[in-house]
Amino acid sequence: MNEREKRIFEVGELLLSERLANNIVAIEKAYLESSEDHSAAFFDTMQTLLERVAQAQTQTDKGVLRYICVSFLQSSLYTGNYQIRMDAYDERLFGDLTDIHVYWSPDFVFQYINDDMAHFRKHIGGHVLQVREHEVMTFFARYIQHYFRLVQELVTVLIEPIIASDIFDVQELTITFGGYMDQTVVLFEAKQVEQ
Repeated sequence: MNEREKRIFEVGELLLSERLANNIVAIEKAYLESSEDHSAAFFDTMQTLLERVAQAQTQTDKGVLRYICVSFLQSSLYTGNYQIRMDAYDERLFGDLTDIHVYWSPDFVFQYINDDMAHFRKHIGGHVLQVREHEVMTFFARYIQHYFRLVQELVTVLIEPIIASDIFDVQELTITFGGYMDQTVVLFEAKQVEQ
């Protein structure tokens, strides 16, 4: 990050800090008010993924489910469609060429992002001269990480009852979260020892 990008990011974070704090409170409230609906939508999406895996196992060389990668898509910065992609892989991980994925839309998390960016665009000029569109998008790519972290926390909460329900029916499973085909963090990992 060069000095100008650093300045834009620091000013932008300052311009949006109060908005972000308020948005987080509103997102938490929206989740709590409809937690059963959000849980059901997430469960349905996960169930669809598992059904597709089962179908692929009968029709292709798809092995036993071993990895679920929950990913945010960098393209969402340009499309404005903030869906989360869930991919299912066997033990080969990215070597598993049978593409099984579904999308989940936590729209209530991202409903504030466009207003945040409109506020940023309106006020950044008073602090940094001639901010170009590519600089706005560079800031946006960094700023949206706050929202992706909220989704990561949400997925961690939503996945717990699904894991407890044992619908995966596998000996080993790793669930990750991160950028699509990018760095990820492990949200859940289970390895059962055969007896």
